[in-house]
Amino acid sequence: MPEIGEVARVVSHLRKHLVGKTISVVHAVEDSLVFKDTTHTEFMEKMKGKKVLGAQQWGKYFWLVMDSPPHPVMHFGMTGWVDIKNNPSSHYRQTTVELEWPPRFLKFSLAVKEDDNEFAFVDQRRLGRVRLVDVDAKDIRTTEPIASNGPDPVQEQIEESWLVSILSKKKLPVKAFLLDQAILSGIGNWVADEILFNARIHPETHTNTLSEEQMDALYKSINYVTKLAVETEADQDKLPEDWLVLHRWGKGKKNGGKHPNGHKIEFLTVGGRTSAFAPALQKKGVRDLRTAIGGGKAKPEKRSRKKAVGEELEELEELESDVPKAKTQASRRRGRNRVKKEEAEVDVEEEEKEKEAPASKKRKTKAKAEEASGKMVGSRRSARQQK
Repeated sequence: MPEIGEVARVVSHLRKHLVGKTISVVHAVEDSLVFKDTTHTEFMEKMKGKKVLGAQQWGKYFWLVMDSPPHPVMHFGMTGWVDIKNNPSSHYRQTTVELEWPPRFLKFSLAVKEDDNEFAFVDQRRLGRVRLVDVDAKDIRTTEPIASNGPDPVQEQIEESWLVSILSKKKLPVKAFLLDQAILSGIGNWVADEILFNARIHPETHTNTLSEEQMDALYKSINYVTKLAVETEADQDKLPEDWLVLHRWGKGKKNGGKHPNGHKIEFLTVGGRTSAFAPALQKKGVRDLRTAIGGGKAKPEKRSRKKAVGEELEELEELESDVPKAKTQASRRRGRNRVKKEEAEVDVEEEEKEKEAPASKKRKTKAKAEEASGKMVGSRRSARQQK
């Protein structure tokens, strides 16, 4: 999912190639999921002939400032992006190969009268959102959907005292805290993991158990990581070599990923997201090792198939909160049916294991049962004799 750094990259390229130009042609594809509180036809009508005066960002949201309202406010979701016809290197996964045009998964495209360049909003999974916000440009930040988002740590410097106060009031894993856009805007999965790795804090550590030193480290790490992610525009060739994001993708390898310092990178699920961390450097505090006696080593979470499906459903519900009710219910039904099917498979497996149990084990079990039965009979006889 494009996060604060990737969105900054898009905004930077829009400022270079689109701002100051007039839209001459607008093409949009009908999609009631992507076009939120508007339609593709209204979008075409409202954008054609408009001049683009600026491009702005707040966290994962970005928008174009037009010469008059409404202004298009956009969110990439999981797989959204803006392709620029004459600038294939604008993607955070840079390429010099000429782009296919029009690109696949196109939702809308803009052509300008000043040159032959074009701009396309694409989204394979249709979890992105495009809205038209009919307010003055200066009021976009205080208008939904952006109004309900917390501060963007790069656009608006946060105070350490504010962060400490929020952390103390919450009782949830610090990774889930960082992902909450209502608290801090723009931090997604890889940025959150980078912040915690840099601060040497375990992702499952509960916010209300953090020490003063950990809170201070977290505050500094939030500012450092988000600022550098934006400055480099999430270009991995420009990120520090010791950043976790450059080495976390060894998850599928036989021995997992390893950091250049030699520490192993492991994975667990926190807040419904896969979290990368280095156990040797990011240790849970004693107050967080609730299931361990006298402390111990934090172990990656082992998820059952049923739990994994449940988490997948939770993530789907969060990402598709804007999806029409009928489609959301259909998705939930499919998920529940899959859970039931897997539960049935587990029951069958357990029955087969019982059938395949060694004969000696069965004999021991039978002998124990007979012995227990004999003792009960003996005790009853003794009781009658005493009478």
